[in-house]
Amino acid sequence: MAMQSGMFERPPVVIANGIDTDLYLNRDKEQVRSHLGIRARGPVVLLSAGHVNDERKGIKYSLNALNAIADLNPFVIVLGTAEPAFFERLDGFDYLAPGYVSESSQLACYYSAADVL
Repeated sequence: MAMQSGMFERPPVVIANGIDTDLYLNRDKEQVRSHLGIRARGPVVLLSAGHVNDERKGIKYSLNALNAIADLNPFVIVLGTAEPAFFERLDGFDYLAPGYVSESSQLACYYSAADVL
């Protein structure tokens, strides 16, 4: 179909999905949240980085966004290593901070629990 559009001189290259779609799939949010002990009154927001203080990950922008939607009572999942000062910035938010998660199946559960990544 792409070649028939006349926009390509040669066939496009298909790059396979780099994500294991058998593992990272949509799961029942309520069931996953219950399993993880998440009792959310609003949207569940996932912040994920190897270390949340890594400037390249832009967590500071996520914190600004969280403050902008504070009236929606977001529940925050923090995946990654974080300093105590980081959690002071989450004062007033309900959150879960399991730390760095390397087990793929567990990581997939946290991703499934989130409304916003």
